Amino acid sequence: MPSDLNRGQIVTEVCDTVGKSVSGAGVSGASLQSRVQTYFNWAQQRIARFHSFHELTTYTEGAATVSGTKRYTFTTLGLTRPKDIGSIIILDTQNSRRLVRWNRVKFEKKIPRPENFSNQRPRIYTRLGNAIELFYIPDDAYTMRIVYPQWPTPLTSDSETSDFENKDQLLVAATVLETY
Repeated sequence: MPSDLNRGQIVTEVCDTVGKSVSGAGVSGASLQSRVQTYFNWAQQRIARFHSFHELTTYTEGAATVSGTKRYTFTTLGLTRPKDIGSIIILDTQNSRRLVRWNRVKFEKKIPRPENFSNQRPRIYTRLGNAIELFYIPDDAYTMRIVYPQWPTPLTSDSETSDFENKDQLLVAATVLETY
């Protein structure tokens, strides 16, 4: 269940809390309402930075490896607003395997050139910016289940509600913080 309050209601609540009229203008001439709408999206990001809440965790089983390819961007994997990678499982009817995540430094220290090894089923992955790199380099097309936390959806209209569940007070408080 998404948030109980929609963006318009939260913006009004924040304006009341900071003691300004929704139609009030800032020094720049922009209306407080339009500024608080931006601050609301910033507040959602601030909250998501501190914790990966269950309602923002999702998965995809539409991703697949390509034989001989070691690096995959989040976009090519079909991830929507990914914040990080929780887990990757190579799905196989006989022998599914959860890949082990190594940090980038360990990966480069232990496996400086993955191409020096024969291609086979991947065992390890590392994150490189907005991409992952696999080791071993896949020798075939393998379906992957990727579990990952998402960034919240930026809201663009007053009737939309946040992806966060039962966190209206937190959203209002964080938006007030961003507004000041």
